[in-house]
Amino acid sequence: MDTPSISSRTSGSRPPDEALDALDRAWESFAAGYHGLDEASMAAELGPAFGPWAESNKADSLLHVVDELIHHGAEVALLRDLYAATPASP
Repeated sequence: MDTPSISSRTSGSRPPDEALDALDRAWESFAAGYHGLDEASMAAELGPAFGPWAESNKADSLLHVVDELIHHGAEVALLRDLYAATPASP
């Protein structure tokens, strides 16, 4: 039995691959701000705009963002795969 494509089983929603594309674009935008920073810049504190994380540095922030990207990207991929493996309702 063939599983219908994701796009044929959605009504008005976008395919999950678009969420992965959005994550890729968000990472590219975020990473652009970190390319070219030297070691001293990465060690600089974030400052008061970051509230309770003001004393954290840019390297800490980058690590956190990478962790979140992996976490949420895995969730999107899991949901995409589970949805694709679910038989369509009659």
